[in-house]
Amino acid sequence: MAADGRRGRSDLRRSGGPCRSDGERALIRPAPAVRPRPAPVVARRRRSAPRSALPRRRPCIPRGRRTLLERADARLESASPHAGAASDRPARTCAAVAYRAAPPHRNGAYEVTPFAVAFVCTGNRFRSPLAEHILRRSVDGLAVTIDSFGTLDTGTAPPLPAAVAAARRFGIDITQHRARALARGELSQIDLVLGFERMHILTAVVDGEAARDRSFTLPEFVELIERLGDRPSSGAATRARTLVRGAAALRAPDPQLLSVPELSDPLRRTPAEQEWIAEEIRILVQRLAQVLFGAAA
Repeated sequence: MAADGRRGRSDLRRSGGPCRSDGERALIRPAPAVRPRPAPVVARRRRSAPRSALPRRRPCIPRGRRTLLERADARLESASPHAGAASDRPARTCAAVAYRAAPPHRNGAYEVTPFAVAFVCTGNRFRSPLAEHILRRSVDGLAVTIDSFGTLDTGTAPPLPAAVAAARRFGIDITQHRARALARGELSQIDLVLGFERMHILTAVVDGEAARDRSFTLPEFVELIERLGDRPSSGAATRARTLVRGAAALRAPDPQLLSVPELSDPLRRTPAEQEWIAEEIRILVQRLAQVLFGAAA
């Protein structure tokens, strides 16, 4: 009997069936039912008002803080910080701008763009201002614009006293002249660039962006154009451009400019040497005016 009871309990254990009384089963809580998670609520985006079309009065698309049109009308900004330029400094009118803005000269029924000449020396205080004013007097009334620059920035220094004295002997007043340093790209539109040393030409081409076939030393260019046999009899500007092309064709291939004649710097020279340099400039410029522009002696 007892054995049958033990066998019955063991059979229940093996079968996994519960061996609980009715009271025990009443104390057991059934597992709660799993509720399904509600679907997430997706907020609907509100439609914004349609963007207004770009006003027709602005011919550009806004970029950054201001439109391109507003930037173009803004006051000139300062140069890059490393240049040390003041932000309020006004823009300087370069020779290229003056060249383009010069009024055309009439040659009969045609209008001719003025021929632009630029002299370049070291400090723009002796050689180039003398040459500039001598040539300006020689070609007065012709379609020619003339300017001068220095490769060294000396500020707005006046001419050297020896240059003022030499100009006075030639009947010219250069006391109002002030030195002007060559800026980058300032010679890109000039028809003829004349220096006095090889270094002036190299600086004019590299920094001033002058055309190589339109850049010479003054003694070199005068020698070349005097060798040209065919000199056109047209207007001064057209004649000069033709002769510049001829001089460039006659020039020997010399990338180093070693065979180019020069006119030395008068600084720290004796008064007699400075007078000789000034006289050489006067003679060369007068020969230049006669051959290049057909000006009277």
